[in-house]
Amino acid sequence: ALPNKGRLNQSAIRLMNQIGLPVPDSGNRTLLAEFGRGRYQILLARAQDIPEFVEMGAADLGITGLDLVMETARKVETVMTLDFGRCRLVVAVPDESPIETVDGVKDGCTVATCFPNLTKAYFSRLGKDVNIAEVTGATEVAPQVGLADVITDLTETGSTLKLNHLKEIGVVLESRAVLIANQRARSEKKERIEEVTSALESVMNASRKR
Repeated sequence: ALPNKGRLNQSAIRLMNQIGLPVPDSGNRTLLAEFGRGRYQILLARAQDIPEFVEMGAADLGITGLDLVMETARKVETVMTLDFGRCRLVVAVPDESPIETVDGVKDGCTVATCFPNLTKAYFSRLGKDVNIAEVTGATEVAPQVGLADVITDLTETGSTLKLNHLKEIGVVLESRAVLIANQRARSEKKERIEEVTSALESVMNASRKR
């Protein structure tokens, strides 16, 4: 299973093409393509659904973000980390906020996020009791509209935070793309899975040397 859109989509498709599985660059969100006389199938799905698909056995392998694997807490095996999709889940506040570090976040404040589980666990580890406001997108505007005092959001360079007059005060998680496997398939389809992982390792090693 591969992400059908978003920041991981093009890199995942490019990687499949490099190992000999030429996935069509299609806008079809439910594309199911076959390769090797049906020995392999590629399913395009939402990145956040891939951990569930892999856990349930709808897919034997999946490429998605480590952040989504950790957030969903699905019972999958992380087979290998990949050379793309690097980002951070950070804590941020408005530029004018007096808070400079996460130590300054007060109990009872509201934190807007697309990652409620990771965010709640992070503040719990810090001994802070915060209110979680779960949003599905545009997290960075939450302080502007009065929804939250603090946010956690994914960032690659920090430029989106700056554009929205936010400053980073902490890091919840360092993330990147990962290859995950269904636990049962890892043993029952060991040989075929190793074919894929070996091909991925070869491509990434060649890229690093180049």
